[in-house]
Amino acid sequence: MVRARSAGARPRARLTTSPALVEECEAFLQGRSAELLGSRHEPVEAWAWVNQVAHAELEELMVIAGSALCSSVMPRELVRTTPQ
Repeated sequence: MVRARSAGARPRARLTTSPALVEECEAFLQGRSAELLGSRHEPVEAWAWVNQVAHAELEELMVIAGSALCSSVMPRELVRTTPQ
């Protein structure tokens, strides 16, 4: 017996993902977009730095804020650090 498709039903599309897309999604969710873009020598826009701050733990926020306040380093030049 063949099942008839209901009106308006679409055939299922086969999903494919690229490793680069997966890497970008993981970096975004981990707050590492700026790091990833920089490693690819791509422009690092403001949203990527906000992504880092938005996903940071309190200790990392303190390191980022301290680096910006205590030196002449601009935010786009900050490197992601993990407190020990």
